[in-house]
Amino acid sequence: KVVSSRSGTVIHGVPDIIAVHPDGGATIYDAKTGRPSASHVAQVQLYMYLVPRAQNGRWRGTTFEGALVYPGGHEVSVPSESVNEAFIGRVTKFVQSMVSDKPARRVPSLAECSWCDLTRGDCPDRIDSEVA
Repeated sequence: KVVSSRSGTVIHGVPDIIAVHPDGGATIYDAKTGRPSASHVAQVQLYMYLVPRAQNGRWRGTTFEGALVYPGGHEVSVPSESVNEAFIGRVTKFVQSMVSDKPARRVPSLAECSWCDLTRGDCPDRIDSEVA
C-alpha cells in the first residue's frame, strides 16, 4: 500500500510472489490464467515501481525485475529498465487525472459504452450501436 503525501491517494495491490535470489537480486512474479496482455505487463511494472515505496519500508531501495507466468509455464520477462522516467511520468499523470476535480475527457465507443451502466439519458455521448 502506497499513500501519496500530497493527495492522500492510496494505491494498493499484492504481487503473487516476491522472490529474493542468492545474489541479492529480487523478482516480482505474477501468475495469469489468460493470454498475454499489455495490461499484465503494466500491472507488474506498477508493482516494481511501488513495492519499494510501500509504507512498511521492507523493500525500500530494491530494484526489481519482473515476470509474468502463464499456463504451461510460459514466462514473460519484465525488465527493471522498463520502469523508467517515461513509465513513471505516465503513472503520475494517470493518478493526477484520477484525483483531479476536472472531469476526464470523454472518449465514447461501442466497446467502452457496452460496459457502462449509464443510460443515454444520463450520458448524451453514449454509443449503443455501430455508426453507419
